[in-house]
Amino acid sequence: MADERWQTLKAERKNQTGSRNFIEVKRTKDAETGNEFITIAKGFTTPDGEPRYNKAVTVPLELVDFVSETLKKMK
Repeated sequence: MADERWQTLKAERKNQTGSRNFIEVKRTKDAETGNEFITIAKGFTTPDGEPRYNKAVTVPLELVDFVSETLKKMK
């Protein structure tokens, strides 16, 4: 059963070419507090097509610009 406390507002997934691995970026909202977060997750797709997640990092919405700008500088 899904956790009703967290609402997914938007999610996008990019598969690596020639692989079952993917990166997913998801915007979620805590239904109790109203706080929003961006989660960047790494995972893979099973042979049955189900996503499985290996690792993730979650960033509060107020720090997304900082993380984005820093990543662009490191490119």
